[in-house]
Amino acid sequence: GRTLAGIDTISDAWGFRYQLGVNDMSAMMFPTDGKGLVYDNKSGAWSEWRAFSSTTQEWAAPTITSALSWPENNLMLVGLSTGQIAQLSQDVYTDLGEPIRVELVSGFQSRDTAAQKHCKCVRLIFKRGQAASGAARVELSYRDDLGAYSQPHLFSMGTCGDYAATMEVRSLGTYRQRQWKVAFSGNQELSLVRVEEEFEVLDN
Repeated sequence: GRTLAGIDTISDAWGFRYQLGVNDMSAMMFPTDGKGLVYDNKSGAWSEWRAFSSTTQEWAAPTITSALSWPENNLMLVGLSTGQIAQLSQDVYTDLGEPIRVELVSGFQSRDTAAQKHCKCVRLIFKRGQAASGAARVELSYRDDLGAYSQPHLFSMGTCGDYAATMEVRSLGTYRQRQWKVAFSGNQELSLVRVEEEFEVLDN
């Protein structure tokens, strides 16, 4: 809601709907403001569509300027500001050769109490594909107020054959409410299956 309220120019806004596999998504592009918002029509979840440069390590506005569904050939095509035509696909794990970066951000978690909590352990459980190549990594960071996130804890996705990966971080201090961020960078198939936290409620 805050992102939508902060958009200044809607005169050139446009949108499209695309269906890939089990996904049914609606995308809204705001070129002047450099925003691309995506709504999952099944889960009701929102996300932001951005490009990431592995060279500068910075986010950029989406470059999609048009879209075309071609159901006869089971294709979803998009036009880019570079003049290129690209295909949206679930069978590739790069963005025109660039590694894909995904960030998952939670709301602020209080564990149903305003008391201080000690974070004893956070456990991330992943399922990855069978690709052996690529320098995939996962980052976990958090914040306890609206300031900057903590320095990320970095994890390797392991060696070829590690199709189920569990990553743990222990003793992450105390908090009343905490926001978590999990980021993934790489060119491999990866699913975040579950996130678990072991915590202890402390006396006020």
